[in-house]
Amino acid sequence: VSFPVIRRLSLILILGAASVTPVSAEQEDPDSVVELSPVLVRVLGSAIRAQSPTPVSVVAGSELTRANGGAFLEEALRAVPGVQIHNRFNFGVGERLVVRGFGSR
Repeated sequence: VSFPVIRRLSLILILGAASVTPVSAEQEDPDSVVELSPVLVRVLGSAIRAQSPTPVSVVAGSELTRANGGAFLEEALRAVPGVQIHNRFNFGVGERLVVRGFGSR
């Protein structure tokens, strides 16, 4: 198959596809109104978040006890966005806490 044949064939296919209009779009009445059923939206949150000008994360007591009894800070705060705990495995030095990029070295 030569290049001019492919070129002609692709031009014919493009023109044919461009000339086809959807039949369903022509059948709709432009002045008709479709009434939808109501949608119920529930938002769960806390008053602390609504009143705070900065981002706040709340960790419930049940979440703390679920994380292996909450024995380590790293396990307790693992799911909090923006908080990273680096365990140094040295009880004399402790863990390194980083909150949104700010922390001790």
